[in-house]
Amino acid sequence: MSILAYIVRHGSTDLSPQPEWQSQIPLNELGRAQALDAAWWLKLKQSTLPTWGVSSDLARAEETLAICAKVLNLETVKPLDGLRALDKDEPDDKFEARNKKAFTAVLAAGKVKGAIPLVACHRSNTTWLAKEFGGVQQHVNYRQNSAVYEGGILVIKNGVLRPLYKSLAENPYENLDPSDGTPTSGFVTAEVNKPPRDCGHCKWLDDTHCDNPLVAADDLVGMWFGYKRNAAGKWYVKPEDCCNQFQHRIVLHGGGA
Repeated sequence: MSILAYIVRHGSTDLSPQPEWQSQIPLNELGRAQALDAAWWLKLKQSTLPTWGVSSDLARAEETLAICAKVLNLETVKPLDGLRALDKDEPDDKFEARNKKAFTAVLAAGKVKGAIPLVACHRSNTTWLAKEFGGVQQHVNYRQNSAVYEGGILVIKNGVLRPLYKSLAENPYENLDPSDGTPTSGFVTAEVNKPPRDCGHCKWLDDTHCDNPLVAADDLVGMWFGYKRNAAGKWYVKPEDCCNQFQHRIVLHGGGA
């Protein structure tokens, strides 16, 4: 099974866009519409669907899951407090540890069931997932960053996190993701790139990965395209891909013999 889980960020509340922390505030009318929209987007756009769901034990996430469960006919299980949003004074390391424990448990349960879960959680959880499964290495602020807008959907597929719906592309504090070419290195895949200007002809390509330092530092190569890094932190790329750092491996000089 290549899809391990879908993740939906809860809809808006009367406090949005300010942090709700671990308050038990419910969704507002817009938030309920966003949750319904997310459920129908999954149902209409994805050929492989979740069959069970779990959320944090905060009201806005539970309500989001309940709305999605009706549309998708999901079996729901007991909420997990480990999936709660970051609390106002919670240390980052404690937040990361409980996310690791909770998501490990959810993915393990999915493997045992042979079924894909839908996890309803929070802005801060999506940021942790971006670091854990999305190849993001930069420092992130769990109190500001997110990978999708309210009601947005992500997928963990082949061990890599990717945004599917309502990806962030404008807010500089929240933007961990896509448009046409990454902002840092201009990396594009074969679907957009036009050979012969491609990785296969570039001096930075070392067998299967790119040695360019700017590309190596570009976290969005993983987030946008589902690529993985090697042990040295360099992205595995395809010969038909390319970026703005392209330099042809064969340099032709003018002049005499």
